[in-house]
Amino acid sequence: MTPAELKAIRHRLALNTADFGARVGVSGRAVEKWEQGVRKIPRPVEMLINLLKENAMNEPTLEKLNETDDPKSFGGELLGNDGQGNQLWLFRSIDKVANRYSEDGEVEWSGDIEGWNYTDDFALE
Repeated sequence: MTPAELKAIRHRLALNTADFGARVGVSGRAVEKWEQGVRKIPRPVEMLINLLKENAMNEPTLEKLNETDDPKSFGGELLGNDGQGNQLWLFRSIDKVANRYSEDGEVEWSGDIEGWNYTDDFALE
């Protein structure tokens, strides 16, 4: 893995060097040195980074959800319908709740799972 590839992966994950380093068990400074080409990425860490990249490609994003008719394929769990064709979906892998609206099929994030109360935001039948 080249320094540029590492930096691209980190940017795709939207992480700063410290947060990325925490995910792979090193300091942010170590990540900076890898991205600058000062130090070589150890093979076990490179394998972990590749796993992070693969998992990120399978995580639900609004773009991916709006391109599919099957939110289940991204780990979505249908919580219910509101009687007007709108659906409420739970995505545990990223701790988010989403609404899919019947009129246009678009998906919007409703919020994080923690502290979210579906009875306040979405009246299910």
